[in-house]
Amino acid sequence: MDHFLLIDKLINGQCWIMDILPCQVPKDSAGQYFAADRYFRQPERLKALYRRFAETFLKVNCYYEMAVSFDGGKNWTVNPDPEEFVQKTAGLSAGSYLRIVIASEEVLIDLDPQDTYATVYCTDGELPGLITEIAVREGFFIWKHNE
Repeated sequence: MDHFLLIDKLINGQCWIMDILPCQVPKDSAGQYFAADRYFRQPERLKALYRRFAETFLKVNCYYEMAVSFDGGKNWTVNPDPEEFVQKTAGLSAGSYLRIVIASEEVLIDLDPQDTYATVYCTDGELPGLITEIAVREGFFIWKHNE
């Protein structure tokens, strides 16, 4: 299936959040979410976080073919060079984002600059267990996004 057709199929479907937090913070939370969020969004912390994301995705790539784009889907690289992939992901900045397609599993992963989470879309509503297991072992939480 063409990447664009698969993306169109997935983008409006069920999504999961791969996050540093175990669930969405309630609007009326007594905690200091916005102060903590500012802390985690500092450039040096985002770079370290994005490196962790990249290494997690590389581990997933050991099991599945992965196509990646850093330019909105204009150019795709299948099974990217690990060092280059980690470097580009760690250096995400405004105007670019990481999009990953794992066609065999019908999974789309988006990582936008300045976000502390990745959005994972899948067709059947269930994220493949291996992706979840790898992400959790790398210190991320996976939770279902509720509209």
